[in-house]
Amino acid sequence: VAPSSYARYGHTSIIYNGNMYVFGGYDGSTYFSNILKYNISNNSWSEYNDGTNSSTPSSRYGHVANLIHPEMIIFGGISANGAVEDSYAFDFGTNTWHMLDNDDANRPINPQSTSAELYNTGTGYKWFVFGGSTIISIASQILYENFEDQSYTGNVTSATIVSGGYNSSYALKGGGKN
Repeated sequence: VAPSSYARYGHTSIIYNGNMYVFGGYDGSTYFSNILKYNISNNSWSEYNDGTNSSTPSSRYGHVANLIHPEMIIFGGISANGAVEDSYAFDFGTNTWHMLDNDDANRPINPQSTSAELYNTGTGYKWFVFGGSTIISIASQILYENFEDQSYTGNVTSATIVSGGYNSSYALKGGGKN
């Protein structure tokens, strides 16, 4: 694998059309909002989107990202100003960002270092979000966003399933393909 001059941590990555795309991150002094592209077949790195578009999400790390063709969805994280609670979609077809509905009262508050997985219901996607930090506590609930109506459903578990979920990960079993 070709070395990268784009050192960072707390970023996210997705695979789309044979390339890996990396969004955001932090290098200890700079927060990033650009998208990097790793071309798997050519073994090369480049900056795919420089993050200067007016609708680009704020620079961040500790967020989550998933792919719903042809869009990369990002949510939450930490910026230079603290926690961010917004959701954005990057459309690979138009090379543009757009903000998703961020007015839902049930969405997670101050989601940092959380995890999220997409689930194809057969008629649409649900994005399950688990754990993370809310600055003063560690979350142990699962919420999901229904992409059909862009609404979050509160805690979908009937009991606390773990004592916390900082920097956690999980996988959903079954369902469709994303």
